[in-house]
Amino acid sequence: MRALREVRAPALSPSRSPVARYLDALYERFRTLDDGDVATYIPELGKADPSWFGLCIATVDGYVYEVGDSQIPFTIQSIPKPFVYGFALEDRGTSAQSADQRRRN
Repeated sequence: MRALREVRAPALSPSRSPVARYLDALYERFRTLDDGDVATYIPELGKADPSWFGLCIATVDGYVYEVGDSQIPFTIQSIPKPFVYGFALEDRGTSAQSADQRRRN
């Protein structure tokens, strides 16, 4: 299935979807942040331009909303972490404690 992309109407246009307007607002709010350093412990990470910033949301029904440098290829070193965390929560629940936490209690 081909992803459907929202037509880029002017950012403040009422014809833009709420998702696109929210993404635009987030982009404008955070695009000027420049603290921190580019990680170099993995060579590919060191090649990143620190000025690149893009956001993209893909919905389950095939719409893709994007703003900024969202088309620039990038490495995904830590992408699995939120998924693993979600799987752990699903499997163990939010009340599960680590062994370290149980020892401290």
